[in-house]
Amino acid sequence: MTPRTGPADLLPFALALAVLTVFYAGVLATNRLDLHPDEAQYAVWSRDLAFGYYSKPPMIAWSIRAMRGVCGEGELCVRLTATLLQAAAACFVAWAGTRLAGARVGVLAGVAYATLPMTAFSSLFVTTDAPVCLFAAAALAFAIGALQTDRWRDWLALGASFGLGLMSKYSMALMVLAWWLYLASCPSTRPCLRSAKHFAALMLALALFVPNLAWNAAHGFPTLAHTAEISQLDRPRFALAELGLFLLGQIAVLGPLLAFVLARGIVAKPRNMAAEPFRLPATVFLLPLLLFTALAAVSRANANWTAFALPAAALLVVLLACADGRERMLATAVAVNLCAVIGFALLPHALRVLPIELEGRWNPAARLAGWNALGSEVRARLQASPELVLMSDERLAAAELLYYARPRALVMWNPGGRVTDHFRLMHDVAAHPGADVLFVTRATDPAQLHASFEAVEALPPIVVDRGREKPLELRVYRARGFKGYRAP
Repeated sequence: MTPRTGPADLLPFALALAVLTVFYAGVLATNRLDLHPDEAQYAVWSRDLAFGYYSKPPMIAWSIRAMRGVCGEGELCVRLTATLLQAAAACFVAWAGTRLAGARVGVLAGVAYATLPMTAFSSLFVTTDAPVCLFAAAALAFAIGALQTDRWRDWLALGASFGLGLMSKYSMALMVLAWWLYLASCPSTRPCLRSAKHFAALMLALALFVPNLAWNAAHGFPTLAHTAEISQLDRPRFALAELGLFLLGQIAVLGPLLAFVLARGIVAKPRNMAAEPFRLPATVFLLPLLLFTALAAVSRANANWTAFALPAAALLVVLLACADGRERMLATAVAVNLCAVIGFALLPHALRVLPIELEGRWNPAARLAGWNALGSEVRARLQASPELVLMSDERLAAAELLYYARPRALVMWNPGGRVTDHFRLMHDVAAHPGADVLFVTRATDPAQLHASFEAVEALPPIVVDRGREKPLELRVYRARGFKGYRAP
């Protein structure tokens, strides 16, 4: 029986999380980084709410939209969305640990999760990992509650967490699979598979996910196709390098010392993984890890694809360390992660004051520089010709220009007809015969442009200085009277 706890028992965790969250907010307010193209894309999606988008389910866009009502659409507010989602995820991890093994485990698990390198990264940059981690952590807490109390509210909250997690990232389906495996693998939990409450939870999860399936069906299932494409399942091969990179990535997302503590606990006493209270977090963490490891061996798998399993990993490592008397090693591992997290968060500030300047791939902020200035220049040109619609031919530039230039509309130049992103899916210029556009491009051959418009005028190019980085250089055309795609 888990000892009863009150709010005061979790006060150390609450204070630590509050300090870390305020620190992240301060870093975001002062780091002066433009949005990454993916971040800009999510922010742009939040202006046009839907049940789905080309490459992702809608939760990240919905979350940013909710945050816009609080503090606007600046870089700070967009990124603060992720910070608060991850802080909420840490709270659910602490609650899960408390429900499973008492307040001490809850505090340690919450702090361990909040200081993971992966948690820090997705607290400082907007990705789909933040919402899926929140709902995975919530599902873990409600699953423990459902098993302990068998109350309807825990079962329905579990179903809601599964459904909203699927609306955040499709990898959440592996947590549902792990949950079923957990229930089926032991006689004491097997009856839950047939219970009315479990069935109701699954039906609620499905009901919450159906709108995204309907959106995909209406648009030719682009999100599912994109997910399969990036997995490269159609090109199987033995990929030793990919496997090595994936495993190194798992060490990086957990932190090297914490990964060692976790691996040591699993290897030293593997039978613990089949015993309570280890079995649930072990199943939720190890099943996805093993599946993605196998995928990496024959194709590819990104390190962050296991992000939804990290709440369970944080709980598992604390349970193992406490059971084995390794609390001091655990504390050291968390301290090492905290130092790494602080150093990573302050890196943009350090790069501005250090006497050395990193260039190219050695500069981690290189892809975040110059977009605001580019947007300002494009906005000025659109204001000078308000009858023109902005046209782009690449996803990254389209996302940044929509965010920073804020044109009245966007169309995409896509003569090949291949749909590879949300903007090509929804805004192909082919649907706008006669359009007059301001075309900003880095690659398109002007010969085909001349063949497809009644009149094309080359304007002065835009060159954005980025210090020692290669400048952003884009050609600009005023094109009138779109006739349809024509070969030159």
